[in-house]
Amino acid sequence: MGRKHQFFIGGALAAAAVSLAGVGASLAQTTLAPNPDPHNLQGTWMSAPRAHLTKDYTPHLGRGQPDDIPDSEITWQVGDKMPPFTAVGKAKFEDAVDAQINNKPHADPSTNCMPHGLPRLMIAPYGLQIVQTKGLITFMHAVNHNVRFIHMDQKMPAKVPLTFNGYSVGHWEGDTLVVHSKGISSAGIIDQLGTPHSDKLQVTERIRKIDGGAHFEDIMTFDDPVMYSQPWTARIIDNWDNGHRISEYICEENNRNGADAEGHTQVK
Repeated sequence: MGRKHQFFIGGALAAAAVSLAGVGASLAQTTLAPNPDPHNLQGTWMSAPRAHLTKDYTPHLGRGQPDDIPDSEITWQVGDKMPPFTAVGKAKFEDAVDAQINNKPHADPSTNCMPHGLPRLMIAPYGLQIVQTKGLITFMHAVNHNVRFIHMDQKMPAKVPLTFNGYSVGHWEGDTLVVHSKGISSAGIIDQLGTPHSDKLQVTERIRKIDGGAHFEDIMTFDDPVMYSQPWTARIIDNWDNGHRISEYICEENNRNGADAEGHTQVK
């Protein structure tokens, strides 16, 4: 009985080994060169390095420079120009910068394990898996397991509720996926530093593959008459990384950085 059982386990292990070998071969195939088809965005992408900000508002890649604003990963206007803040927007931005410099950063939704929200969701330095089905492109983000739906070839509804990610409609213009989003809650922020937006924000993205599919370019235009005097545009790049597997992201359990009563983060 024992020997038969042992033989069965051994056979099962052998079969499992063969099966795993097949899986390994299958996984190896997914790490080959990216698909150059411009209309096929499916697969996994990882963020390229994002810009950080010095105390004189100069963007640069990398972090930890002596004159860095702490944790100032930013999305900045193309051309490294400061976004065209209104007086209200500038005051909110300066408040965020001051809090970072004095090591009293304000809490934002992600501090308490709430969604990052659009557009910050697209800027977060985590993996993004894209799945395309009829009439729908789904962006599945590792960060907080956020899911974003792009409704293809549909009109924007006359009224959309305010949500963290807003409501997105898209269509193709040649090799570029054009996405328009609105109904984005002002509870979110544009980037890690705290660049602000109001609930009047509308975002237009022009997403395309570049370099034969090795990179994913997202040209994001922000139109928010409350925080900015005119629309402005930023550019982000993600790298093809279909060998990456989206992992479980649990923020709620043993959260070390929840906000105190005054809205400041705490490090435990």
